[in-house]
Amino acid sequence: ARLFIGGFLSFMLIVSIPAIRFGMILG
Repeated sequence: ARLFIGGFLSFMLIVSIPAIRFGMILG
């Protein structure tokens, strides 16, 4: 279960960080 949670968190980070950067570029 812990591996699943870790993989999910890492996936969310990988997806959210570029999205936040893209949002900052758009302003």
